[in-house]
Amino acid sequence: MMEGNPEAALAAMDASDTEVFTGQYGMTPRAAYRAWALRAVGDEAGAMAALQEARATMEAMLPELEGDCRVHGALGGIYAGLGMREEAVQAANRAVELVPVDKDALIGAYNVLALARTYATLGEAENAVEQAEYLLSIPSSLTIPRLRMGPEWEPIRDHASFQALLEG
Repeated sequence: MMEGNPEAALAAMDASDTEVFTGQYGMTPRAAYRAWALRAVGDEAGAMAALQEARATMEAMLPELEGDCRVHGALGGIYAGLGMREEAVQAANRAVELVPVDKDALIGAYNVLALARTYATLGEAENAVEQAEYLLSIPSSLTIPRLRMGPEWEPIRDHASFQALLEG
């Protein structure tokens, strides 16, 4: 997706048997990756079905992993993709509350990034830019080139505040 090739992303997800990609900083169900790629190729119905599958996968993990910020961060993005604004913001904020930057600089920054992406997906440019500006002011994985290339920023790409952020 970062290379602008959603067809290749779909092929990779279809070839994978991993249900949830899990790392130190986050968890993403394969179905969520499929959803973003399907949306990029214009298959909105397929994307919504994949997001519902991703939602079910992550919500099933909640009873056992309620205190895991990665689950909440993932749900924030999934709910946002489904248009569930209140649930999306609540879930992404829960990730930030569980592991804030002042508790863990690496994981906390990733949680703020999940919140920024959630806002971007919802089309809330001002909130997304506020979080992105914060991330750019501290050590984090977010960079201006990543903001320019990342498909997750597409919903706010033409907004004046996002454009101003890109110009520095």
